[in-house]
Amino acid sequence: MLVQASEPSTITRRLQRVLVIDNNDVDRQLVRRLIGTQFELLEATNGEQGMALYRAESPNCVLLDHRLPDIDGMEFLDALVKEHATVVLLTRQGDEEVSLDAVRRGAQDYLKKNTLNEVMLKRVVRYAIERDRLNQELCQSLFDLKKSEQQFAELAAHIDHGLWIWSADSGQCIYQNPASDRIYGRNLAQMNAICWSDVIHPDDREAEIRRAEESKASKTEYDSCIRIVHPDGELRHIESSCYPLLDENGEIARIIGVCRDVTSRTRLEEELRLAQKLEAVGQLAAGVAHEINTPCQYVSDNIGFLADAFESLAPVLRGYCDVLTLAEKADKDDTDLQRLRKLAVDADLDYLLDEVPTSIKESRNGLDQISKIVRAMKTFSHPGDEMEAADLNNAISSTVTVARNEWKYVADMELGLDQDLPSVICIPSAINQVILNLIVNAAHAIGDVVGDQDGRKGKITINTSIDGDHAVMVISDNGCGMTREISDRIFDPFFTTKEVGKGTGQGLSIAHAVVTERHNGSISVESEPGEGTTFVLRLPLDGQGGGRREHAA
Repeated sequence: MLVQASEPSTITRRLQRVLVIDNNDVDRQLVRRLIGTQFELLEATNGEQGMALYRAESPNCVLLDHRLPDIDGMEFLDALVKEHATVVLLTRQGDEEVSLDAVRRGAQDYLKKNTLNEVMLKRVVRYAIERDRLNQELCQSLFDLKKSEQQFAELAAHIDHGLWIWSADSGQCIYQNPASDRIYGRNLAQMNAICWSDVIHPDDREAEIRRAEESKASKTEYDSCIRIVHPDGELRHIESSCYPLLDENGEIARIIGVCRDVTSRTRLEEELRLAQKLEAVGQLAAGVAHEINTPCQYVSDNIGFLADAFESLAPVLRGYCDVLTLAEKADKDDTDLQRLRKLAVDADLDYLLDEVPTSIKESRNGLDQISKIVRAMKTFSHPGDEMEAADLNNAISSTVTVARNEWKYVADMELGLDQDLPSVICIPSAINQVILNLIVNAAHAIGDVVGDQDGRKGKITINTSIDGDHAVMVISDNGCGMTREISDRIFDPFFTTKEVGKGTGQGLSIAHAVVTERHNGSISVESEPGEGTTFVLRLPLDGQGGGRREHAA
């Protein structure tokens, strides 16, 4: 029976199918839950069953656990690649080398099970399927470039992936599509005006040059993920695949590259790793605080008992001293009195009566300080990722205490907290992290000014107030300050003015995302070189409102 065009309801579009090969029931269940209904999921528990399903069902993508019970995962990956399968490797924490080896063997991508989430899984699967399709189309087009030049040009101009072709003879870029212009921030002429390695971040440059030379020597393709620097200084993360094309003599004639900007994905992974790290640190801090609190309570109770006991004994001892003094004045030559007088002198009783109360008082002050730190640790490590009513002043005080070691050597801390500030609906752990980032940044800025000068300190000031339906927090320092060009970019992902290896450019970017995106608030900065910096945070009291990004005028 023919299906008429007027009967679209009878036509069902087939879902793309994903085959997961994993012998772990929990991991398969996780994939099944995250993949949702956008894909048809097939499941296998070993290599033999997985290969049979692949050949029978021809899925669009294979999620492969590299640790299978009946076959070596890498050997099975090789077998799937020979079958032209689109493979994404499932790995565990610490399997970075395995993941890179899998990509070199032909896997489209890899996913770490411990960081897996719905958005990441679906995006990687879709990208793997699309990238495989794209690579097949591009390779087919490139192999027959003379016959399909127009078709290739149209295809390359409309894809989101960057595409470039370099001449092996001249070392010049002879073609790059519009997506490459956007990714690298340079057009064809600008790329040819510099050495290709100049766009690479200095920390990644040597390794990338080595990979390129090895590829030329072996005449094989290679994949890489590097950081590049745009002309305006912006740092971007780029994944690329390079394919050498050989001429009729077997020599490299062209080098073709396919690249994509994965900065947003890298940022998401960084935020996820940071969240996991903070969660682990928070749990540890809470546990340590609990363990410290119990013995501190014992010691505090015993110090209290000793203080009360000595307060009761002191009059008796002083009376005892008075009796001995009177006996001496009466010139009584009594053996017992002489023995007691010697004991009092040996014990330095007068000194003890003066100093023991002071010692007990100082011990109590020390225990109070420990208790304050313990309370701050428990507050700072507040678990959970849900909105709730929180005391912003308490969050600031606790974070200042926890971070004291970061600022106490270079700055004095001044708090001006509005005691009438109402509770704020927020995610306490996230706000604590924002406050910590800003305090640490302030301490570093002051440290750049005072250096190792003994006794010289800067000043960090934190004030809170209420402004209509918003809580306002102002954090100021008298550190080195920033130029307008820098202050306009400090919230950009991966932007940092710190030395290589001392900053990732993520702290203020994440702080901005926490305040504006997760709390519908705003964060702005005012700074002058040599004068210091002020951050102003506004959080809606009820957690509602329109988040926006602000900069200093």
